[in-house]
Order: sequence, then structure tokens, then C-alpha cells
Amino acid sequence: MQVLNPFAYDQADKLLKKLDLPVIDRSQEGSCYWGEWQGSQLIGLVGLEVYGHLGLLRSLAVDPARQGTGLGKQLLNHILAQAKDLELEAIYLLTTTARDYFIRFGFAEIERHLVPTEIRASSEFHSVCPSSATVMVWRG
Repeated sequence: MQVLNPFAYDQADKLLKKLDLPVIDRSQEGSCYWGEWQGSQLIGLVGLEVYGHLGLLRSLAVDPARQGTGLGKQLLNHILAQAKDLELEAIYLLTTTARDYFIRFGFAEIERHLVPTEIRASSEFHSVCPSSATVMVWRG
């Protein structure tokens, strides 16, 4: 797994669009994306935006041809390890399709108004994801 540099963002956006997920927010400071490659092809990625002692999981994505291989679990475990290393108190996420998947990793559904202000102010919360998206939190 490698940190994605900005030169890989176009390939990341291509994978995200293929999965009907929001593209990378290039204007967001404090964000980092990691990817898994097979040769020159990006086959999976995950992102984390950091807001003080809180995190926002962005774009857990696995190429459809690689789904079911454990790559998503590997990417998510990488983010959870990063959260522990950074001593984050919680990681939040929004999902429209993967609620049950994230529950298996210790995320719990919460109401949107319970999310801290700094996370709610992110583009993911106020403009990218629909208000009908499920909000979840992991507290390691």
C-alpha cells in the first residue's frame, strides 16, 4: 500500500467514478489517500481527512474485479491503524450502500446532528454526500 501522490489522483477519480463514489477533493487540506496497485493499475484506495483529533474516512473503493478478495478489509484496517497512530478519538463516515460492511469493523450508526462541527463543515458532509446517507462513527 502506498500514499497516493497528486499525480495518481486522476486514476483514483476514474476508479471512484466507476463505483459511483465522489471524486477526491483536491482542495481539502489535511487529507491523505492510500492506494493498492497491480502493476500500473490502481485497484483500491482509501482516504482519511484529519480535523484535529477526529477523522473522516473518504472513498473506500475496490475495483469491481477485485472485490471479495479482502482488499477492502486491508485498506480499512490500514486507515484504522493510521487513526490509532495519530491518536484520533473517532473516525466518521457517510455511506449510502455499505452500512452493514462498516458495522463488521466496529462502526456504529449515529444521527447526523451528533457529528462534531468540524466534521459537519467538511465538503463531504455539506455538499458531496446526500442528506439521506447513513452517518457512522468508529471510536477505536
